[in-house]
Amino acid sequence: MNVLAAVVSVVTGSALAWFIGSRVTFGWDEVKRQRESDLAALRSFYDCYGKFFATWKAWNIYVRARGTRPDGSFPVTDDKAWALLRDAEAAEGGFESILVKLAAEYATSERDQLLLASFRQGAQSLREEMRDGRELSWKAQPTSVDRPQHPDQRLLDYRRYRAFKALSEYVALRLADGPRPRSTTSPPRDRMTLLLGLRPARATDEAAAVTALIKITQTAGIADRWYRIAEDVFHLPDARSGASAEVGRQVMTNTPTQAPPAGNGNRIVLHGRRWLRFVDRHRRSLLDWAAAVLFLLSLLILGLAFANDSVGRLTTSDLVQLGSVLLAAGGILLGIGGGRRDS
Repeated sequence: MNVLAAVVSVVTGSALAWFIGSRVTFGWDEVKRQRESDLAALRSFYDCYGKFFATWKAWNIYVRARGTRPDGSFPVTDDKAWALLRDAEAAEGGFESILVKLAAEYATSERDQLLLASFRQGAQSLREEMRDGRELSWKAQPTSVDRPQHPDQRLLDYRRYRAFKALSEYVALRLADGPRPRSTTSPPRDRMTLLLGLRPARATDEAAAVTALIKITQTAGIADRWYRIAEDVFHLPDARSGASAEVGRQVMTNTPTQAPPAGNGNRIVLHGRRWLRFVDRHRRSLLDWAAAVLFLLSLLILGLAFANDSVGRLTTSDLVQLGSVLLAAGGILLGIGGGRRDS
């Protein structure tokens, strides 16, 4: 009777351990899938950003070589112009597709929606200038010794260039850092419910996502002042002072940038990252091997217990308890490994 009770206890504990391991794995894999989606969107954003600037430079050279059309229209008979326009539209279309994800998961406040709407307006600038057969005259510097003409226009071009850079960095950092939580759930409780697999990590509010996307695509009050919005939100320096804008993570987070560790500390960090990458690549096989070892040990110990043998000071009851613990631990590892295999 004692043996039967021990067997029932072991089987029940193993099943419970497997269930908990599977639920924990579900939460981990959900986080992993979401981060992979974030990083894929970030890579797409980088590609679109590079294509935008490459097309902009090529279009400006094209306009300077051929001259601005008297009627201020797009050169519809030139295949080269059409090719550049397609590249510009591809970059803008990529930005638009990323905005759908941003609206659903990232635009959690009026500030986010306003900044994303401003970024969208800035990204449309190239296509709008191409439509009218003009250069996109943004400038990276507020003044020029070689070209001192039209200082007011150059200053405006510099402000727009600087604002678009800041907005682009904002979008990239939002994708890299992940969305802010929509609810008021405390972080420890939120992480625990996620890891137990009780709910998805990001519960998307359909109505909020639709409303955010509509606000992002509205042009009323945005089209002519998108760069001023960026200047106000990011507290960019006065362009007339000639000070360079410090955009990036320090502007977004208002935290000082820390230098990486030097000397031996840097090497330790490097080796640690390599070890983590190795463990991540071989996690499944490591979990399977560990589970197999625990199962074998538990079977050996339970076999000794069922044979009414004792090992040193360990009684039959002690062996049953130890075998149960090892079997439960093996069940947890098997559940985690199986969950990762299914994903």
